[in-house]
Order: sequence, then structure tokens, then C-alpha cells
Amino acid sequence: MLNKNNIIFLFFILGIVLTIYFLLNGTPWVKWITKVRTESYLDEKYKQEMVVDHVEYDFKNDSYYSVAYPKDNPDIRFISTTHSDNYLSRKLKRKINTDLREFVKEQYGEMGSGWNEIPAIPDEIEKKYVNREISYNEIKDKLKTFGEIKIVIIMEKIFNYENEDIKYMYRIIKFIDKKRLEPDVITFSFSNGNMKEMDLWKTFEFNDNDINKINSWEDLKEILLF
Repeated sequence: MLNKNNIIFLFFILGIVLTIYFLLNGTPWVKWITKVRTESYLDEKYKQEMVVDHVEYDFKNDSYYSVAYPKDNPDIRFISTTHSDNYLSRKLKRKINTDLREFVKEQYGEMGSGWNEIPAIPDEIEKKYVNREISYNEIKDKLKTFGEIKIVIIMEKIFNYENEDIKYMYRIIKFIDKKRLEPDVITFSFSNGNMKEMDLWKTFEFNDNDINKINSWEDLKEILLF
């Protein structure tokens, strides 16, 4: 049977455990307040209905943020605080990446993928496009950097500079050029399927100077073998 001292000790231990938990994960009441304020902020900013899925606590920066998405398009997940968000960047990134991935899969099948790490959209640009369709080509000249495009290919063999593989790479580079994405860097990573053995990965990185020199698959091969 617990006596008074034992009960006090248990409450003391429970208090320590809860304090540590709240320090690491934030408090439920602040998360609730953050969710309500974020919903109000998003409702006021956007004409479309947004759903705040959940609230996270950033221990390192001692701050709270929400993960949200448009009700009519749950696949576009974005981060929002009570006064800012990255919805337009995520929306634009998804549109670009959908086209890019489809083209990469046309070359390499289901084992190929690609995505574009576009930079955050500045506030002055975001205000202009907040409730209208946004085009990357319209805003890219206003961005400080164009970001990086990453292509990942899982192959049944180790990349060995065969002409056919280089032609696939060239087609993807030309597709990126045709779309006028103009990244700072394009990175191709090839693996033979063993995702854990990083030494079996073959990675090629092309900066904008390299990209400007590539006018044929032979040009690309020369750069690869240099």
C-alpha cells in the first residue's frame, strides 16, 4: 500500500518525465493554439480550403509549425507557421517534378526517378501569385538561384559508360533544357540496386558551364570520360 511519501515521490517522478517530454516535443495546448491560428492564417490568405494535418515542435529552434495541404489536393504537403508558409514553392515543385519523373521513366522505366530542388519563393513574388496559377518560367529570373535537379536510376548492372546509357542521360538533359528549368546543378546517380552499398553508386554532377557545352550525346560522353 502506498503511503503519503511514496505518492509524493511518484508525482515528483511523473513531473520530471512530463517536463522532459514537453521540452522535447512541445506542449499539447500550444500545439492546439498553433493549429487554430494557422488555420485562420491560411483561410485568410488563400481562397481554396486548406487542411492543417498536424502540428510539430522544433526543439532546436524552440518553435512550432504545421503540416498542411489543400483539401482538393492532399498530395501537396507544405509547412506553415501562423504567419508564413511554403505552399506555392511546394505546389510549383510538384508540377515540375511530375513532368520530370514521367520523362525519366520513359527512358529508364519504373526504376528511374527525378526531382527538382527549387529554392524558396521570395515574399514579393509570392504575394503576386498567391491566388493564381504560378509558372516557373515566369518567376525563375527573379530567383537568386535555380536550385538542383537530381536524377536517380536503379539499374541491374553497374554503370559502365555504354553509349545507350549516355544517350538516355543526354535526352534527359535536353528535356530539362527544353522546359527551360535552368538549374545550377544536374546530378545523375546510378545504382545497381544495392541501396546500402554506397560504393556501388556512380554519381555525375554537371554545373551550368558543363550543361552549356552539351549539344550532343558525344559531347556528354567526352565530359564523362574526361
